[in-house]
Amino acid sequence: MDIKEKITVERNQVENLLGQRFNFFITFFTITIGGAIASLQINSFISAIVLLTGLILLMFLKLPINSCAIRLDILIELIYYADKVHPTTIFRGVIKYIKNPIDSEKNTFYKNFIDNLPEDRKYIIKQAKNFKSRRHLLGFTIPNVCLITVAILLVCNIILIIIG
Repeated sequence: MDIKEKITVERNQVENLLGQRFNFFITFFTITIGGAIASLQINSFISAIVLLTGLILLMFLKLPINSCAIRLDILIELIYYADKVHPTTIFRGVIKYIKNPIDSEKNTFYKNFIDNLPEDRKYIIKQAKNFKSRRHLLGFTIPNVCLITVAILLVCNIILIIIG
């Protein structure tokens, strides 16, 4: 197995790991919110304890998600520079060409691909002009929004306890 294949296999494993960790994070977030709401009917103090515990555990669960997202970005960059015929590289080239079509010998592959698209598939070009990777959302933005949500709920719950 050469280095290109090893990088591709590693990318597949890291991508799967990121997905699994993200799914577990969202599941635990849901359990935390559900537990806080259910315990709020019993006692506000118990609800605050559930939220605080959930917040601390979610912060620890977020760390490996961030690590996986960074590793995945690095692996995709390695694929881009190491393997010019990898689907990831070709996809990136098509996206770059659609966003900035420059006629050169290097871009004839991408130009031919776009020119030979059937008419019912031309919407791809319009969508590709606005394409941005969603990995950052999965690895960083959504976990941070979840943590902020739990923190806000915890503060609101503490205010409820103080007010009485």
